[in-house]
Amino acid sequence: MRYKDADIIHENYEVDGKRGYLKEHVIHISFRNIKQFLDKMERYSFLMGKRLVDNGVKFHTHQLLTHPIFTFIKMYFLLLGF
Repeated sequence: MRYKDADIIHENYEVDGKRGYLKEHVIHISFRNIKQFLDKMERYSFLMGKRLVDNGVKFHTHQLLTHPIFTFIKMYFLLLGF
């Protein structure tokens, strides 16, 4: 299994050969410190904004309120906090 940049934002893993089940957990450490985390979030925000602009998605002011509320409802209630 190896790490692969599948998308500008969402990374992925790929496998050559026979696939099976791992006997242990995969430990994925996505950042080493708070600065690296903040830099990554800034980069992802920029890239996602660019993708939306490239796809012609328009921003509306009400989204500043509605998107966080709907995201919270989705994450907390529908996905049970995960």
